[in-house]
Amino acid sequence: MEAVAERAGSRNVVSPAFTGMSENKKLGTWVDRMVAEAVAKGKPVSQIVSLTPDLASVLLDRNPNNRKISASTVENYAHEIKNGAWVFNGEPIIISDTGELNDGQHRCQAVIDAERAIDALLIFGVKRESRTTLNRGKVRTVGDYLSMEGHAYANVT
Repeated sequence: MEAVAERAGSRNVVSPAFTGMSENKKLGTWVDRMVAEAVAKGKPVSQIVSLTPDLASVLLDRNPNNRKISASTVENYAHEIKNGAWVFNGEPIIISDTGELNDGQHRCQAVIDAERAIDALLIFGVKRESRTTLNRGKVRTVGDYLSMEGHAYANVT
């Protein structure tokens, strides 16, 4: 699946080893190979890919015991994707060393709902237990965004 890995989900690049497989099976096999590579190296590996609705579906099928998906978050992301406002920012979708999705379920569902692919950084091979440490950062406020735009006293309360 290395040929497909260059543009995961691309229907115009197919390795002969995957002839006759369904798209989801090809993508699932590719994910398994990336996880195996990370485990063999003893450290995570990453790749920027086209996160297609098919790949997003494969990843969501590997999403047990996660928090409930927020419909409003998915709707907001899907709206941005449909309107071309989604921006690649390097925030990764994380697949654990067990092949399960640790982070990225809202983006995956939004890609499916928008029926459009986005570029995404996928990181494979992170310890499964690390998922409880995600999304603990300080949420940015309106004042933070204004300050980043150069407005003085944006965070004065």
